[in-house]
Amino acid sequence: MAIGASARNVQGMVSAQTLAGGALGTLASWGLAGLASGLLYGVAATDPLTFAAMLLVLTFVAAVAGCVPARRASRIDPMAALRAESASARSLRRRRMPAAANR
Repeated sequence: MAIGASARNVQGMVSAQTLAGGALGTLASWGLAGLASGLLYGVAATDPLTFAAMLLVLTFVAAVAGCVPARRASRIDPMAALRAESASARSLRRRRMPAAANR
């Protein structure tokens, strides 16, 4: 939650996190591609064309999937979100420690 941030800033932060996750996934898949080489037929495990195509497709999917939470996060009133967070934390403490609820 960024108090004082504009809607555009919040959307940018959420989108950057989405794309950073995609980049880390791409690097991990490149590193672990050798494990799948025995399951592939007719294509190398690290075929550059296949990786480039999947990178484009998955980047597009991640960007579209990240748009909904980014737009929702940019529309939330920061004070209302903090109040909800505080209420949720109190509720969780009561569930974990039943003796605290009796006070």
